Amino acid sequence: MNDNRYLRLLNYENACKIIEFVNNNDKNDYANIVPGGVRLQVSEKNWNTVENFIKSLNVRYEVVYEKPYKINKQIIEEFK
Repeated sequence: MNDNRYLRLLNYENACKIIEFVNNNDKNDYANIVPGGVRLQVSEKNWNTVENFIKSLNVRYEVVYEKPYKINKQIIEEFK
């Protein structure tokens, strides 16, 4: 069973690199762009490999389990 995780705070170029890596790493894993981030459907056995790749990009990111657009909406609400 795959877990759904989301990545936030990436630029488009790095999001594309991560998506390409995940989609080519294992035929059972999948990644795609969603509003506000990237959805990762990665098996637990492959998660460390994927996370190490993300870390190798040396960019700021956040792994969350809630859809990124919802987090963005909550942040905006807190500033009102």
